[in-house]
Amino acid sequence: MTDLAGARALVTGAASGIGLGIARALLDRGAAVAVVDIDAEAVEAAVDQLGERGTVSGFRADVSELDEFEALREDVEQRLGPVDILANNAGSLTTPSHCGHRRPRWWSEASRST
Repeated sequence: MTDLAGARALVTGAASGIGLGIARALLDRGAAVAVVDIDAEAVEAAVDQLGERGTVSGFRADVSELDEFEALREDVEQRLGPVDILANNAGSLTTPSHCGHRRPRWWSEASRST
């Protein structure tokens, strides 16, 4: 395993799922981790869960908004120092409406071949 002692990581979408797993793995390898998520309560819960593993700080931000991302970067650098590792894991899950829309041909071909 790689030793990340002294490294500072920022993980977006880190309050649950894959992002939480990434944060856990980075902490276990010695990195200080900034846990970032849009859900403030979930950030707090993640920090509580991960706190015994190492240096972890929580931040609430909507990283799809440029001004919030810039403020986040400044806050993280003030608290942890310059970021060495970025795990840009934030995302959203929406179900598009297909009413009145045909799937592109490439979609049908790709879905049959997987």
